Amino acid sequence: MKFGNRNINEVKFAFLQINRAVENNKELEATIREFGIIQPILIAHASDLKEERMFTIGISGPVRELTDEEKNAENCYVVLDGQHRLTTLFWILQDKERKYSEKCTERVRFCIAEPEDWGESVNKYIIALNSSAKVWKSNDYIENAVTVKPTDELTKTIKGFKNLGLSISTVSRYICLNNRSLNPNSLALYTSEGKSITNADCKRGVKIYKLLKNKGMSKKLLNTRYMIDFVIEKSVGKSVNYALNFINHIDDRALEELNNLSASERDNYTIANIIEKSFKRSLDRAGSEAERNSIKDGRDYLMDISNEEIYAFINEAIKLGTAKREKSPKSKPKKLPVISKPKDVSEEVNNNNIASEETEKNEGLEETFEVKECVAATA
Repeated sequence: MKFGNRNINEVKFAFLQINRAVENNKELEATIREFGIIQPILIAHASDLKEERMFTIGISGPVRELTDEEKNAENCYVVLDGQHRLTTLFWILQDKERKYSEKCTERVRFCIAEPEDWGESVNKYIIALNSSAKVWKSNDYIENAVTVKPTDELTKTIKGFKNLGLSISTVSRYICLNNRSLNPNSLALYTSEGKSITNADCKRGVKIYKLLKNKGMSKKLLNTRYMIDFVIEKSVGKSVNYALNFINHIDDRALEELNNLSASERDNYTIANIIEKSFKRSLDRAGSEAERNSIKDGRDYLMDISNEEIYAFINEAIKLGTAKREKSPKSKPKKLPVISKPKDVSEEVNNNNIASEETEKNEGLEETFEVKECVAATA
């Protein structure tokens, strides 16, 4: 790894599709206005990553994908880590109405990574860089996964559930029937190395969610852990359909009680108590022993939800996230523009590769640079 410095206007920069989207950061902007970019930006020759999709950073025009000819240009570099700092600096220098210190200049230090630094997976390298610098949130891992695997059913289902407002641990409960298997680390390994997420079955997760929703469960029940926790606990030693049999026999009285529970009243014991009492009332209303046995035996409720319904659910949830971004209020004047990644996610779900295994981070550093060995990679 080598480093140097140069005027940022003399180099062409690009972002990888797998980079995180650039977002407004007032604290970062204030810091750069006062001190400039303190830590080197990590870059790589675009030609070393020409198989990856790259996009302009959207400062001097709309975001567009680079051509192969542009990738092979000598002064074209792709930013591996520091896209927020670099984009913020460009914007500050273009803003003629607000002042910035003498330390905030066009000359920036860069650290150039080479193929041996990222090895077989540049995506895994970028995740490691970001994880060791500014901590990624679970949503960053999800966005990365759906960008790297845009047509994968599992990543799209995870993204869809996230768009509906579920936490990653609740998504794990629906897809893996536990709160541990799906987490940022396992998702990163699935994305970068193809390592299966334990007990992940996205079709089953969508079926459970839709069956609960079709029964009349409110969003606050569906999107928090309590209803899916009931299903998981009742399934232990038996089956998901055994648990869903209790859900199927929830009467109007129980449904009203469940949907009217306040946040402080919702807990696993209270919810289980309401559902089990409702099930007992169903048994008490049975007119014969045969009817009671039929209620107890239940059936394969998961078969009630077709593949077409599953795919429609996933695609609608994906579109919901896109619609939310489009409807979000525009930033007030003079804020850093948000550079969004291209929307590969809108592709229709294909019917391949369900993960369902058993029980979850340069510049145009030309030869005029004083090139030295980089003592340490700075994130």
